[in-house]
Amino acid sequence: MDKKAAKRKFFKYFSAAVFSALASCIYSLGDTIIIGQYEGDGGIKALNIILPVYILFYAIGLLFGMGAGIMISYCRGKGQRTDGYFSVSLCALVLLSIVLTIISELFFVPIMTFLGAQADTLPYLESYGRYVTRGAVIFTLMPYFNCVVRNDNGPMLVTAGVIIGCISNVLLDYILVFVCDMGMAGAGCATLVCSALQMLISATHMVTKKSSLAFTLKGLKARELFEIAGRGFASFVSEISGGVLMVILNRQLLLYVVAGVEIYAVVANIVLVTNSLLNGAAVAAQPIISDAFGAQKHDEVDYYKKIGLITVSVIAVVLYVIVAVYPQMYAYAFSSAPSKEFLQGVPSAVRMYMTSVLFYGFNLFFINYYQATLRSKLSAVFNFMRGLLFSAIFAFVLPLIVPAAIWLAVPLGEALALAIICVFMLKSKKKPTQKGQFA
Repeated sequence: MDKKAAKRKFFKYFSAAVFSALASCIYSLGDTIIIGQYEGDGGIKALNIILPVYILFYAIGLLFGMGAGIMISYCRGKGQRTDGYFSVSLCALVLLSIVLTIISELFFVPIMTFLGAQADTLPYLESYGRYVTRGAVIFTLMPYFNCVVRNDNGPMLVTAGVIIGCISNVLLDYILVFVCDMGMAGAGCATLVCSALQMLISATHMVTKKSSLAFTLKGLKARELFEIAGRGFASFVSEISGGVLMVILNRQLLLYVVAGVEIYAVVANIVLVTNSLLNGAAVAAQPIISDAFGAQKHDEVDYYKKIGLITVSVIAVVLYVIVAVYPQMYAYAFSSAPSKEFLQGVPSAVRMYMTSVLFYGFNLFFINYYQATLRSKLSAVFNFMRGLLFSAIFAFVLPLIVPAAIWLAVPLGEALALAIICVFMLKSKKKPTQKGQFA
C-alpha cells in the first residue's frame, strides 16, 4: 500500500467535506442570527421548534442517499455497474417526499403543537414553517445528491454546491428579511430557494464525464431498494434520533429551565457548527473505505481508520477550547433583545453541553466506519444508543436531581456510547468477522 497516496486521497475528501461543513455552518448561523436580530427570542424559539421537521426530511434524504452511495462505492470497487441502485433510490425518494409534503401540509398545526408550539410561536411557524413543509422534495433530494455524488468520485462538486448554496442563502436571507421586510417568511423562502440551488449543482454531476450514474426505469428491483435502505439506515437513525431528542429536550426545558428553549436554540446552532466539522473526518473516510473494502484492500481500510481518528482527536480538542473560552458572546449574537434569564443561562449551558464534542466525533467516525464496511445493523444500534437512547434517559433523570444538569444529558449519553463502542472494538479484535474485516 502506498501510504502517501492513501493520505492524499483521504485529505482530498476531508478538505472537501470540511469546506462543505464550513459553508453549512455559515448558512445555519447566518439564518439563525438574522432571524434573531429581526424577530428576537420568539423567532429563535420558533426556528428550534420547526427544526425537527427539517431534520426528518434531511434524514430521509440520507437514508436513500447514503445507502445508494455506499453501494455505488462498493460496486465500483468490485468493478460492477451502479445504475440500478441510483435509479430505484431516486424514484422511491421522490414519491415518498411528495407524500410527506401532503401530510405535513394537511396537519401542519397539530404537528407544530406536538413539537412544542404555543400561541406566541404559531404565527412565526406559519410564516417560516410552510416553506419547509412545501419544500420536502427539495430538502430530501439535497442530501441525497450530496451523498451519491460524493461516492461517485465527485466530492469537489458537492463542496462547490454547498458553498454556493449556503453563501447565497445568507445574502438572500438579509435581502428578504431586512430589505424586503418579510421577516420569518423571507428566511423560509431563502432557505428553500438556496437548497434547490445546492441540489441542482450537485445533480449536474450526472452529465459530467466522471459520472458512472445513469437513470433508467428498466429492471428496477425491490431487492436493491431494501439493500439501500439497510445500508443507509444507520445515517437515518443518527439524524432522526437528533430530531426526536430535540423534541424531548425542548419539552423538558419548558418544564425545568427558564428561557430554556431559547437557550437551547443557541446551543443547538453552536453544536451544529462543531459537529459539522467533526463530521468531516467521518464523511471523508466513508467513500474511500467503502471503495477499498469492495476491492478487499483491508490494509487501506485500517490506514484510513487510523488517520481519521487522529484527525477527529485534533478537531475535537480545538473546537471545545474555542467555544468554551467566551460563551457569553453567543447570547448577544443570536438575539437583538435578550432577556435577563437568557443572558445568564447561555454561558453555563454552552460550557456543559459542548463537552459532547469530545466524544461525538469518535462515535460518529466508528459508526460510519461500520456502515462503510457493510455492517449496517451494528452501525444503526450504536447510532440509536448515542443519538437518542442514553441522552434521552439522562434528559429525564438529571433534571429531577438538579434542573440545570439537563445540559449534561447529551455529553453523558455520548460518553457512555463511546465507552460501549470501545469495549466492543477491543473484544472484536480478538477474532475476525465472517467477512474477514478488522474491528
